[in-house]
Amino acid sequence: MRRVLSVILAMVLVLSVLSVGCISSKSPGVPSGTASQPESSSIAQSSSKNDYVIVTDWRNKTVKVGVPVERIVSLYGLATQMVYFLSVEDGKKIVGSTPLAINDAFIALLDPDVKKRMKFTGSPKNANIETVKSLNPDVVLTAYWGDERVNRAIEELGIPVVVLNLEGVDDYIHSLEIIGRILGKEEKAREAAEYYTNAVSFITNRTSGANRPRVLLLEYSTKDKVFKAPGREFFQNWMIETAGGESVSKNLPGGWNTVNVEQVAEWNPDVIILVSYSLKKPATELKKEFMGDPAWAQIKAVKEGRIYAMPNDGESWDYPAPKWVLGLYWTAKILHPELFEDIDVKSIAYEFYERWYGLDPKKVRIVGDMP
Repeated sequence: MRRVLSVILAMVLVLSVLSVGCISSKSPGVPSGTASQPESSSIAQSSSKNDYVIVTDWRNKTVKVGVPVERIVSLYGLATQMVYFLSVEDGKKIVGSTPLAINDAFIALLDPDVKKRMKFTGSPKNANIETVKSLNPDVVLTAYWGDERVNRAIEELGIPVVVLNLEGVDDYIHSLEIIGRILGKEEKAREAAEYYTNAVSFITNRTSGANRPRVLLLEYSTKDKVFKAPGREFFQNWMIETAGGESVSKNLPGGWNTVNVEQVAEWNPDVIILVSYSLKKPATELKKEFMGDPAWAQIKAVKEGRIYAMPNDGESWDYPAPKWVLGLYWTAKILHPELFEDIDVKSIAYEFYERWYGLDPKKVRIVGDMP
């Protein structure tokens, strides 16, 4: 399910295929789906008064979407975040989505009426078909890991369904191109793809010969009250490795794995990165608890004070939402401060908010360690 190519080859391939709208390469260690990459998307016009675009989604299925799109249902929280990234105004056309998006504090900065307008429509595996129907969307965006029976039930209503994969860099960039076509934001999608690939190349060029500290990323689940580490399928391992570290949890199965202090002590990582997806209990608070808990005191990262709280600006920077590139810059500087002395991560974040969202950075509250 995973293929490994060199970073340079992956970046060259990504840039070369963007001109024809197809991603066929694999970034090193990046999780992707089990199916082959979809063929290139295409744009066409109907013979009637209405225009449409034709895209080839992650299923390699040709999907015809009438444009301009005015009403969107996104069963995939990451896709909702991507729509806002490409166009805040198009984000305001999303009438149904998931709790990830509806409760997203960063989206609320961009779209203060989001909770009033956006309805909960279920997940890619268990969507409420009647709610989707009642919202009368022009298109439904969903995830590759969803239930195809759900997709067919929606399609039988005459609503086009576009299946996306946003779980790895190459798949992310291809899905960015697909959504860009649907929204008529092809140029911005191309600019964003170049921005991302240039950032990856910049970081890997600097860290290519560096010593690689052993890193553990821990997410605190406020629901289950446990710490979890990413397994081999998850994006966070790629981020750590691309930033010049070695993820100690990369061989764990699947996605999030519950871990205890005994397992962490066995790994004895050089660096621990703490992540929280809830600002009610941010990673900075978790860090204080870690440092004061004698159960963790003998772990190397704790003894040496190398515990860091991943920034959260309403969205954590560690997962494959549009701001994963900020998480990559941040992780690289955390792991190799001597190689990135000239990089001001906060300034990069502020430029990102202004360039891609048209947002005044003074309105954004970043919670986390800022090197």
